[in-house]
Amino acid sequence: MHGKTTLILLLVFVALLAFIYLFEIKGGEKRKERELVEKTALNIPVDSVTAYTIKNDIRELSVRKKDNTWTIVSPVETAGDSAVIISNLKSILDTKIERKISDDGNDPGQFGLENPQGEIVIQQSGDLESRLLLGDENPTGDFIFVKYSDKPGIYTVSKSLRTYVNKSLYDLRDKRLMHIRPLDVRKIRITSREKGEIVLKQDGNAWNLIEPVKIPAESNDVMSFLNRLSNGRIKAFIDESPRDLRQYGLTDPFIRIELFSGAEPAKSTFTIGDTIKDGNAGYYACEESRSPVFTLENWAVNNLNKGAFDFQVKTLTNFDGYNADRIVFEKGAVSFTVEKKDSREWGFTEPDTLVVETGRMQRWIDGIKDFTVDELEIYTSASLQKYGLLQPEIRITINKNETETGQILIGKPENEFYYTKSANEPYVYKIKHTKVENIDKAIRDLALPLAGHNAE
Repeated sequence: MHGKTTLILLLVFVALLAFIYLFEIKGGEKRKERELVEKTALNIPVDSVTAYTIKNDIRELSVRKKDNTWTIVSPVETAGDSAVIISNLKSILDTKIERKISDDGNDPGQFGLENPQGEIVIQQSGDLESRLLLGDENPTGDFIFVKYSDKPGIYTVSKSLRTYVNKSLYDLRDKRLMHIRPLDVRKIRITSREKGEIVLKQDGNAWNLIEPVKIPAESNDVMSFLNRLSNGRIKAFIDESPRDLRQYGLTDPFIRIELFSGAEPAKSTFTIGDTIKDGNAGYYACEESRSPVFTLENWAVNNLNKGAFDFQVKTLTNFDGYNADRIVFEKGAVSFTVEKKDSREWGFTEPDTLVVETGRMQRWIDGIKDFTVDELEIYTSASLQKYGLLQPEIRITINKNETETGQILIGKPENEFYYTKSANEPYVYKIKHTKVENIDKAIRDLALPLAGHNAE
């Protein structure tokens, strides 16, 4: 009996040893190996990084953080794109080790690590520094070999790490056209060889043209222009420290844009010079507050080459479809008058025997409301007879509370346009035929004829 008990205890002891060996020793080794595979190659909190350098066989690029702003310090000292720099840093720090290849790191040359193809240097607060060397791709081409500069082990990581190390100076640098806050801008001066000089000024929440004419501007168009300058991106940097801007056409520029910001205006200047000389599409440009000469795409320059007409309000009256109670239409010997009966309904008062058809009337009103001019003919005083506007083909007069609030004149046709103007302003414009057709109505187009009556 005693011997049997001893045998049982021995078997339990052996089983316990097997359990400890399999689950604690061997299992622990496997767990450590699994943890190693899941571990990031550079286990560093992104907020602790104060600088980093990425090197490959072509270039070395270093960036540094100061007051939460990232600056490129090598190969040139220039402003960085903080969002891109941080994104690249996070991608580097998130790279995980796939597997451990070697403990001792003997013969690093077979992994391309004797003369590394790339290197990452991370600097942290407290003068801490970490270095990771990048070697060849593994045989399958899915991973690359890496090792730490101060440790013998060799590991594999995703080859996407090489993409983050191969970022160029252009990738990480600040590529904004202008360093402005659009909402702070109070005045704009644009001088264009093609479109002359214009000046826009903010008054409260509204923008107005003050040169070459005094006319309200479309605030949305002004803000879109400022946002293009603030959010637009440089195509390429050509000359970091130009000695002579004349070679780029920037001393007598194609376009000069001056922005005045703040209560005590600070001026920012942006110039666009000649077209690129090597045959590539685009223009040379620079911002006065920084040194480099860079290039812009043709379409970007077209979006900045603006004249007065591009910004001005293009409606001839302030009629919005509601702020009127009487409209008079005149065309040759034919005329009619409609007056508002209530919040929605209109009725003829001349001829007073006809009833307005509501749907047709609303479409006519919409046509008048959307009567926006398409091209500028002339801002300066001109002979109205030349444009058929002395005795216009069509005259539409809009009234509110027995006061005239606007009058549209339509003159003679010119190709696919008609000449047109507001009776209250001297400026002559062109407008497309289709817009004129939308408001050129006969009485019968708007009226519901009485029984037995044919509306003319």
